[in-house]
Amino acid sequence: MFCLGLKLGLISMIIVRGKEALELYTVEFTTVNSQMSSRDNIEAGGSNGFAIKDVLEHVKSHGPKLVPFFKTVGMYFFFFIPHENPSVYAMILKCLPCLALSIFICLHGISAGKEHAYSRKILAGLLFSCLGDAFLVWPTYFPHGMAAFGVAQIFYSWAYGFSHPHWTVGGIVYAVNTLGLAVVIPNMTNVPLPVVVGLPTYSLLLMMMVWRGIARVENLGKWTWSKLCSSVGGILFAISDSLIGISLFLYPFAYSQVLIMSTYYTAQLCIALSIVQTDFSFEFPRASDRVHGREISSRQLESTPVTSAK
Repeated sequence: MFCLGLKLGLISMIIVRGKEALELYTVEFTTVNSQMSSRDNIEAGGSNGFAIKDVLEHVKSHGPKLVPFFKTVGMYFFFFIPHENPSVYAMILKCLPCLALSIFICLHGISAGKEHAYSRKILAGLLFSCLGDAFLVWPTYFPHGMAAFGVAQIFYSWAYGFSHPHWTVGGIVYAVNTLGLAVVIPNMTNVPLPVVVGLPTYSLLLMMMVWRGIARVENLGKWTWSKLCSSVGGILFAISDSLIGISLFLYPFAYSQVLIMSTYYTAQLCIALSIVQTDFSFEFPRASDRVHGREISSRQLESTPVTSAK
């Protein structure tokens, strides 16, 4: 009898807890759904959901301007020239995609006014990246290429801004960078001194750009197109440069050039797209959501009976 009573008690408790969890889920789901699926809000491009109509309009507007970029990237991989065969022709093929993105920024709108300050800095970063691409075609100019890309990272970081430090993100990024340098530097034997000195310096600038790009995204908040693109672009840039370091100083691997350049061009594309300011964004549900015109915290949701889910 005791065991039977215990089992019945457990079953009753599970049913009650399950009902409470279902009610809590119903309130949260209804709240988020009412915020993100309002027909008028989506049609108008409101701030609580992706405006599908606006997305299509932006793709239609900016897509043709990116055609030269995709064509030049296709040319690079179609007329693939291994890095072991440096030439002026290889340099031109390598630089064309970044030049195409620079043209995209100019077509989107550029001026000396304050409203285009962000675009000007991104454009400067792209042009210095293009210069770095040209230098890196020839191994003897590797330090010059690092210097050019270092200036590009400064411009990108300047564009992203330092108004919201997000020190935790910076600490994590630089901790990962320190571990990477601890692995790579001991293996840099018979490497020219400018490269040995320049690599840690460049990595600090690169990580600053990654840090500032990630910091632009508000964690569990509103993610705009511009913020998301700059963050993804910075991460892909770091991945591409990490692959270069692995290939040059640790061990060469198959298809290294393809992986390096594909991630690099995608990174530059994302960074260039961050200049496109849109009216739509995606907002993740926070711990407190608006229900019936008032704020209800997660603690209240757990303790308040549900009377209506409309």
